[in-house]
Amino acid sequence: MNFIPPQDETRLRAAASGTLANGKPVVVNADGTVSSVGGAAQTIGTPTVFLNSDARSPKIAYDTNSNRIVVIYQDFTGGRDGFAVVGTVANNSTTFGTPVEFSSDYDEKDGDIVFDPDTNKVIISYGGGNGYGTAVVGTIDSSDNSITYGTAVVFNSSSTSFSRMSYDTVNNKVVIAYNNNSEGSAIVGTVSGTDISFGDEESFNGNTAYATPVYDVASGKTVVFYKDQAGSNYGNARVGTISGTDISFGTEATFASASTTILTAIYEPDVQKIVVAFQDAANSNKGTYCVGTVSGTDISFSTEVVFVDFEISQIGSVYDATSSRLVFTYKGNSPNNVGLAIAGKLSGTTITFGTQFTYESGEVGSFQVNPAYDPDNGQVVFPYRDDDDSTKGKVCVVTIFFTNLTSENYIGMSSGGQVASGSSATVDIIGTVNAEQSSLTAGQQYFVQTDGTIDLTADDPSVFAGTAISATELVVKA
Repeated sequence: MNFIPPQDETRLRAAASGTLANGKPVVVNADGTVSSVGGAAQTIGTPTVFLNSDARSPKIAYDTNSNRIVVIYQDFTGGRDGFAVVGTVANNSTTFGTPVEFSSDYDEKDGDIVFDPDTNKVIISYGGGNGYGTAVVGTIDSSDNSITYGTAVVFNSSSTSFSRMSYDTVNNKVVIAYNNNSEGSAIVGTVSGTDISFGDEESFNGNTAYATPVYDVASGKTVVFYKDQAGSNYGNARVGTISGTDISFGTEATFASASTTILTAIYEPDVQKIVVAFQDAANSNKGTYCVGTVSGTDISFSTEVVFVDFEISQIGSVYDATSSRLVFTYKGNSPNNVGLAIAGKLSGTTITFGTQFTYESGEVGSFQVNPAYDPDNGQVVFPYRDDDDSTKGKVCVVTIFFTNLTSENYIGMSSGGQVASGSSATVDIIGTVNAEQSSLTAGQQYFVQTDGTIDLTADDPSVFAGTAISATELVVKA
């Protein structure tokens, strides 16, 4: 422990971790040191090129074993083959290895990639020869950012399109949802070494588009979201239960009782809900979301909420655990088809959003962008095609936001002047009058802000700093 004996019962002496400014909120760290409240503001890195020609429909996954991103894409000008390329994220940029082909017959609209944390492999699904549904296992070598593949396996010997995947961390299985001659189908895959095997195919809808499976950790179920083309193009979902190598589905539920187009869905682990976002075709393709709650083999939904009040397309999503935010990406159809994103915090069934930002100011390709979260750097990586730069394939690294403030670690206000890192700091704790303030209003309650200031309005998380008794004095929270 790094605590120094207190000066008295209302003040704490402790070693500073980082410089402590005078009269500012202080948090206690896991090692017993204290730090000023603060965080990293949003940063958007310089895009990095992974392909200098036409990169169709790039998809991305993060390998937590090798600490690498893996991007798959179709090289449209190089024979339309399917490739994967491995990258290292550092300093708001990415360094890539050499692309390695996984298919010489690859349909760009059909590909997806997911990381299997139990075998430390990536799984790639795609429409291969004859349009058949195919999957292959990839192994990352972090020493040279390379990837090798096992034997490709056909999981559906019929016309397969729009295959999308999720990973079940309890059953250690991958679920692939796809269009099987327009029918919505799902199948369970098991990775062993560098091979993958499959159970029996199961239908979840008679005429489907944009099927997206999501694993719900709280319930241990996989929920498939889709556009029901047999039912007025409504947005529907069914809860899947894995048993052995097979999957069965519960009752169909509707999350959007109007025509929907491209959709995305993501599990939010803090609130333990699934958020589905979609282009509401019945409302000028505005970005809309609702929140799903799984109970047994059923799912129910909250009311739809518009979060982007203009026409968008190609919506995607990711959860950023560093900022505890859901990040939605989309193409702004007006005026310039730029790459846009917005982050929001879920509470109950309501998302509070920050300010929309642009990760690519040029026109992005007409492909759905689903970013990957990099837990090692605490950042989100966006893959896309830059149509304003010779249709090059690029990734952009974005820091959404980070703060060291939690709902529990605030202990008081610093006093006695600025303190250098490693030196002994004095902190006014519960019940102490901190006289290092300015411009306060007596009688008002103040809250700690994530940027290290105090204000009359609670931030997220909501942390009570104390009550002002004069313009310069604050009674630290009781």
